Parts: sequence; structure tokens; C-alpha cells
Amino acid sequence: MENSPLRVFQRLEAVDSAAHNVERLFEFVWQTYGDDGELWESLAWDGVLTNLFGACITQFPGFGPAHSMHALLAGQATARCLVPGDRVINLNYDTLFDLALQQAGRFAIYAPEAPARGSIVVYKPHGSFNLYADRSTGDAFFADPSQMRGSVALQDSTGKVWSPAAAIIPPRLGKTYAQHPTAAKILVGLATFARV
Repeated sequence: MENSPLRVFQRLEAVDSAAHNVERLFEFVWQTYGDDGELWESLAWDGVLTNLFGACITQFPGFGPAHSMHALLAGQATARCLVPGDRVINLNYDTLFDLALQQAGRFAIYAPEAPARGSIVVYKPHGSFNLYADRSTGDAFFADPSQMRGSVALQDSTGKVWSPAAAIIPPRLGKTYAQHPTAAKILVGLATFARV
């Protein structure tokens, strides 16, 4: 494990973070291998999702259902400033703000779902711990952040596998949302959004 690509990269980054950082690594992979869905899903799973999920559950003991975890006071304060009809772009993979919305009693839905009456719409184009996708089609769904299953893939009754890693857009230089079908679908609603 000490000589795994991830560990080698971490050692290089520790020596010279300007030359060796995660954005450069992911951009190198994109330029070298292109849009290889299986490779990207594996890289997102091993290089992003499991590490961040592990850090989240370590930093926030009891991470899970909104009603049973420690009060997320900063997130709740922000959530209380939101009113139905507001839209939030959240570029974090974690679900802490999502849970704070629930703790503050705010009704939120995730784009690309159509806004419901009385809802706050949350856009998470970079992906999320609770976003499960089929990368080949861009089809996706958000699980309730209080009931997400962490970093495991789900299989539905038809045999289709939904993965949280499939919708994660790793941090890389030069990315565009159009290169990621799930992100593109999530952002469609913003193109026609007009503040009244």
C-alpha cells in the first residue's frame, strides 16, 4: 500500500504542492486517458469519495441522520436565511449543509428535480455523497441525506447499479460541466432561472 499510486502522489505533493497537486493529477489523467468512465469512477471512488467520506465521519462523530447528529449551527444559520424559491449552488461533496437545511426545518429538493411549491432548490453539480448515478446515461437521483448509505453502490430491481462515485467530478484543471452528463443535467434549470 505504501507504493500505491495514491501514496506516491501524496509523497510528491508533500514535497512540492505547486507542482504536484490533486488538480494537476486529475488533469493529467483526463488528458492521458480521456473520458474513460470506468477509470474515472475508480479514480473518483479511491481518490476522492472514500477519503472525503472517511474524513467527514471522523470530523463529525454521529454523522448521519440530521435529527441525531450534533447541531450544525453555521449551516443552520445560513439555512434560516433562505426562503422558498431560493436556489443554492453547493460545490461540496459532503452533505453537511444538506443536513443543516433539515435541522433548520427547510424543505429542499435537488436539481434537476422540478421545483416544488415551498421548496429551496439545491444544485450540486460536482456530485455528492448522496448522489447516485449511472455515468453512462447521466441518470441520477439524490438520496435523502439523512438516509444515505455512504460510499456503497446500490443495485435496483432491474439490476442497474447506481454509484455515488459515478457522479463525482474530481477537482481538475480545465474541466467543463458539459463533459459530465450528470452535472449538465443538474445545471439545466439555472439557464432559465430569473430572480423576481
